[in-house]
Amino acid sequence: MSHPILMLLRKLSFLTISLFLLLACSDSKESFFYLGKSFTSIPISEFSNNINFTLIKVPNEFLLKNEKDEQIISSLKNNDVFIYEFLASDQTNILKTRTDLTYDKAVQHFSQNISQDFIAINEKGEEVVCEGVIHERTFNVRPQQRLILHFKRPNDSPIVRINYTDRLFNSGLITHQLLNKSIEL
Repeated sequence: MSHPILMLLRKLSFLTISLFLLLACSDSKESFFYLGKSFTSIPISEFSNNINFTLIKVPNEFLLKNEKDEQIISSLKNNDVFIYEFLASDQTNILKTRTDLTYDKAVQHFSQNISQDFIAINEKGEEVVCEGVIHERTFNVRPQQRLILHFKRPNDSPIVRINYTDRLFNSGLITHQLLNKSIEL
């Protein structure tokens, strides 16, 4: 992953943690607030093996709002960023209770290897590999585990589906069809 995108993803990670602590989110939409503007995405959830897998598109308008670095702006032009959340139905920490791995090994998989479990499909049917993942450590503040995923779209073709092959919680293939675009409120 190139250096400017990694810097932006780290900024996004900090912003999403801050937003989570400051804002209450409804079940039907995820709002991103920045400098008086609100951008909304509709979460796409799939339930399997008593775990809710939720995908949220982070609007590029939100990511680029007031970004001054031309290299970051240029690198994100054909990129998509998503938040991916895992939440057990009983609100327990899934890395401790839902996997056969030790907690340390599960966190290591989330932090280093989980990008290989995600594939995006663009509207031309081409597979798009996940270029980067940031695991937002919760330190038991909230029950969800959250990832920030970064995909670079080939041929400027929008992503229409995200496939997650769950190797950690044995839920198999989880597919999220993208039906919405972000809207500025």
